[in-house]
Formats: sequence, C-alpha cells, structure tokens
Amino acid sequence: MTGVMIQTLQLVKIEQSFFLTDLKKPYFYRYGRSEQEWPLYAKALEQSDEALILDVYSAEETPLRLTSAQIAGRISEHLHARGHQARYDSWDNILSYLRQTASQGDLILTIGAGSVSRLGRLLAAQKEAV
Repeated sequence: MTGVMIQTLQLVKIEQSFFLTDLKKPYFYRYGRSEQEWPLYAKALEQSDEALILDVYSAEETPLRLTSAQIAGRISEHLHARGHQARYDSWDNILSYLRQTASQGDLILTIGAGSVSRLGRLLAAQKEAV
C-alpha cells in the first residue's frame, strides 16, 4: 500500500497541491498496520506539499500501543523535520480548513477508508454552489 501511495503522489505532484490522508486503512490496515508502518506513510507523504492527517480508521478496534494522535504526531514530526507542512486535526476542522484555503487549480487527494472520501464530495458540492 505504501508503494502505491508514493507512486500516486509522484504521478500527481503539482505545485501548491494539497495531499489529504486520514491514515485510514481497511481491514487489517488499522492500528496494527499503522503502528508498524507510520515511517513508510511519513516517507510517502514527503511527496506532498501539505499533509492533513485524520484519525486511524479503527472499525471499533482499540489501539495496540499507539493512539491515532501518537501515530499522527510521529508522522507530523518526521515531515516537519524535513521542511514539510503537516497537520493532524479533527474531521470538521480539516474540512473547514480546506473550505477556507483550497482554490482553483489545487489538487486535494484523499487516500484511506471510512469517511475521508466524503470530504471531496462536500468540497466539490460547495464549489458548485458558488
């Protein structure tokens, strides 16, 4: 999955694009996979201009050792240390942020499971209404 993320980001890399991930992985890609592979996710996100990170898709699974906030914090620290923008926040705050900052020509890429795909539909609906 991480290799696909890197390839996708390399293919769509454009100036001033946003990359939105929620670290949500279906089935066995939940806490266990996110705890083990957060360094690979962070490396993949180096391809983005900005990483917006939501909670791990838990499917009612409890964290093994790291919480969503800890996983996102490690990814954010990795990206900040390499000069990249990264932010972990709530779904509503990320949606609000994108509504305020996204502009014509920006690419917002959502990868993950759960409600992350709704963000794109909500943003597109808002832009069509304007």
